[in-house]
Amino acid sequence: DRLRGDVAYARGRRASRLAKQRLAKAESLRSPDTHREFHAEVGRALQGFLGDKLNLAEAGLVRDQMRSHLIARGVSDDVVGAYLACLEDSDRQRFAPTEPDPVAMQEMLTRAGQAMTDLDQGLS
Repeated sequence: DRLRGDVAYARGRRASRLAKQRLAKAESLRSPDTHREFHAEVGRALQGFLGDKLNLAEAGLVRDQMRSHLIARGVSDDVVGAYLACLEDSDRQRFAPTEPDPVAMQEMLTRAGQAMTDLDQGLS
């Protein structure tokens, strides 16, 4: 009953599952030919996870608002900084003219997963 009646609760409950699905899709895009799509999917996973956890529209969130919402919820500066750095790195790799690096792509997946886990624990 609560899942049907409380949208914020439902979004928070499904946030981890949806983020894992997006990271799995990013993993399938982890090749030099699709590195921009890979980084876009990692960014969507990070931004969607945060939007679902905080029950905010992810499309309108900017970095300063993310930081202030997370600090207000009691998340440590280290966790917030690592999360936002991962999000910024995915955007940079997506839009900057860089060469695709399979090792860096794997590291990005690992960092994104760890950042989401740390943020989830910080919000609990």
